[in-house]
Amino acid sequence: MDKKEERSFNKGKRYCLRLLSLRARTEREIEERLKKAGYGDHLTKKILDSLKKEDLVDDLDFAREWIDWRMRENPKGRRLLVEELRKKGIDDRVIETALEEKRVILDDVKIAQSIIENRLSAEDAGKLEKVKAKVFRLLISKGFDPETAESVIRATLD
Repeated sequence: MDKKEERSFNKGKRYCLRLLSLRARTEREIEERLKKAGYGDHLTKKILDSLKKEDLVDDLDFAREWIDWRMRENPKGRRLLVEELRKKGIDDRVIETALEEKRVILDDVKIAQSIIENRLSAEDAGKLEKVKAKVFRLLISKGFDPETAESVIRATLD
């Protein structure tokens, strides 16, 4: 690496470290930010390789943390989690690995039941059919498949 390339490398790496000090990022997010900042493919790859070597960028760790955060703050079904992680640029194999590791906290039925119970406490139980339809839409919007939503509603409300 010549002096000019080394200066650009160091500047790019410092830029990435500032980004990572704010929150964890995926490889694709870092790559997009570097390209947007004007770094070429060759330098972007070198910077990313350096960050990965130092364990500062790791898509599997990111996916694990995302799943934990999502289940703590605003639980979603497996389908929506996969969609969110794909949008972040995480490979399907990495997503599946993270989901498998987190399967204990990713029980769609338990999560859906919890969402229903929380919602029901705020609803008028006298309007059961409207409540069922509303809860069904809620569960679908939270990433649960229709079969899971239907069975959980039946088990919880009947």
